[in-house]
Amino acid sequence: MPCIGLVPYVTGNVRLIDKAGRSRIVALDTPIKTDSLRASYRAILNGAGIGGAAPWMCHEDIQAGRLRRVLPNWWLEPVGVHVALPPGLYRPARVTAFVEALRQRMHALPGFRPV
Repeated sequence: MPCIGLVPYVTGNVRLIDKAGRSRIVALDTPIKTDSLRASYRAILNGAGIGGAAPWMCHEDIQAGRLRRVLPNWWLEPVGVHVALPPGLYRPARVTAFVEALRQRMHALPGFRPV
């Protein structure tokens, strides 16, 4: 099966990690590439090939049997999520509240780990 590439994360060489924390570099042939998480997921879901999908996005489809994990004991190296804030000592309370709400919501989704 062809691999659906998500540029720049799932294309070329990717690092896979197992439960014990061991890692392995795997070379991928990705004839289909996109920089859109949603487009890559739709391609996977529609049977265009295999690929990496965000756990929060594919959790329900895996549970319902529409997708299955090809390598159940291996995961892609996690990608960090960062919030950019303007420099300065004082920020509006709404900005701080938004960042905290985002953090709480993301930690409630499948696949996110607090750092």
